[in-house]
Amino acid sequence: FRRVLFRSRQLQFSGFFRTYNLSLFSDFGQGLIRQSEFRTVGGGNATYVNKVAEEFSLLAGFDSEREAPRRDDLDQYGLFDPANPGSYGPFTPKTANNVTIGSLTPYVAAEGLLARHLRYYLGWRRDEIDFDNDDLLHSQNSFQKWVGVNSPKATIAFLPRESWFLPLVSLSFGQSFYTDDPRIGQMSNTQGPPVSTAHSYQMVASKTIRNTDFKLTLGHVT
Repeated sequence: FRRVLFRSRQLQFSGFFRTYNLSLFSDFGQGLIRQSEFRTVGGGNATYVNKVAEEFSLLAGFDSEREAPRRDDLDQYGLFDPANPGSYGPFTPKTANNVTIGSLTPYVAAEGLLARHLRYYLGWRRDEIDFDNDDLLHSQNSFQKWVGVNSPKATIAFLPRESWFLPLVSLSFGQSFYTDDPRIGQMSNTQGPPVSTAHSYQMVASKTIRNTDFKLTLGHVT
């Protein structure tokens, strides 16, 4: 981690790495399931912030991340036999994959004052996501593809004076996404979408009265 300051400007660098090994056994009444994987995750970030004036501040940066589950196996044992509760019988391999999901993400945002009591925030990020699924049981189901996702966000806030009875009110819109398990549907040779997106709308009203904070949040997600 390193941060460099130039009065109203700031440049920041960071990075991380983690690894773990997973072994999980579950029984939902249809036989014993064994799931295991060894995963390494690493990434880095560079962020630049420049407060030009009270009316305008700029933030820009770049993220990168790589997740690499290896020996991502799912095995199912025979059905549970009440007459022989100590034995589940032989197991059948269901999935065995080496998966790599990497992303390269530039982003930019601006915030400041539109008027004396109005504040704004505008942000945008572009995620370029690389999916690499190596199917060790059915090589024909292996694939590699890049998927691009745009994620905008906007907020406008009304900031009343403390002497006013009116609450602080902010209106926000944003889009987000998550990456699906690239193994989903591989056993039926049907590959689902690698990325799912969501849109969020939110209104927040807050007010402090006699040292008591009141807040009302209304949200809608699609």
